[in-house]
Amino acid sequence: MLRRTVAIGGLVVTVFLSLWTPAPAAYCGPPATTTTLEKLSITTYPGPHYPKYHSIDATYVRMIDVHDGYAMSMTEEDRGPIFYFWFLSDRGWVYVPTLGPPASWPTQVRQHFNNDINADPMRCLNPAFIPRGGG
Repeated sequence: MLRRTVAIGGLVVTVFLSLWTPAPAAYCGPPATTTTLEKLSITTYPGPHYPKYHSIDATYVRMIDVHDGYAMSMTEEDRGPIFYFWFLSDRGWVYVPTLGPPASWPTQVRQHFNNDINADPMRCLNPAFIPRGGG
């Protein structure tokens, strides 16, 4: 009888945990903004630091984070991750061609994005991202 009770209890806990498991994380920021930045990341790929050898789509965009008028996005493919940095101007989002958060940005914003880059597990992920063995 005790074994049956333990087995049923374990089954109930397993079912409860499987129902409670949160959905995959999504981009961080307003949906309209992250959609715009996703499209900009795709059209900007691979940035000025890398040679372009193919086109990408939304499944290559791994993460987007919007913070206080600044944004960071990341694409990833077989060569590894590529980070993009943006700021909001009166004309829209402007790409900043740099390998890290620009030194001219506020310290709080740079620290926020550096924390994202080093987070384990990574935050602000695209549920549609498809890993391709990079990085």
